[in-house]
Amino acid sequence: LYGLNVKVAERTAELHSSERELREVVDTIPAIVWVALPDGSNTYVNSRFAEYSGMTAAQTAGAGWRAAIHPDDLDENDAKWRAAVDSGEPLESEVRFRRSDGQYRWHLNRGLPLRDEDGKIIKWYGVVTDIEDRKRVEEALRRNEHYLLERERELQQVLDFAPQLIAVTGPNRERLYANRGALDYLGISLNEWRLRSIGSEIHPDD
Repeated sequence: LYGLNVKVAERTAELHSSERELREVVDTIPAIVWVALPDGSNTYVNSRFAEYSGMTAAQTAGAGWRAAIHPDDLDENDAKWRAAVDSGEPLESEVRFRRSDGQYRWHLNRGLPLRDEDGKIIKWYGVVTDIEDRKRVEEALRRNEHYLLERERELQQVLDFAPQLIAVTGPNRERLYANRGALDYLGISLNEWRLRSIGSEIHPDD
């Protein structure tokens, strides 16, 4: 019995040592890491999480971490988190995460379930990654695309009001655009004009 107790104590000490080493590794990596119970309540955040958000581990416990999420992103993030917890499927959600100085930056929040041999979820492990630069590029591209579409519409309006018959073709003579004056003159739609062959409106003698 004494020998068994010694082995149990040694095994317990080994487990505690392994856990400390794991926490040291997790605290050292340059990433925001969280751990949650099967029901979704938070049980651990690494030091990077605490440093970035300015929140203590105790403040993030349970659902306390929600205080670091932008209010406008909470409902969608909560819905995705509940769906992941209910289904056991991986979590992926884009949210604005508050930095310790009060600034919100876009982050990708990903979580994966850890299961036992029977497939039952034991814990959730997640990583929060800063994607602010990517979101800014995406927004700039959207604005640029919107700007180009607006300019294209304005140009089309100018051409439609021009008192000339105007047509645009591609490098292979494919029909791209004819202004309103040209279409009204021919009495056809733009699609009908595009289906016609080049020169079909020209008199045979010319």
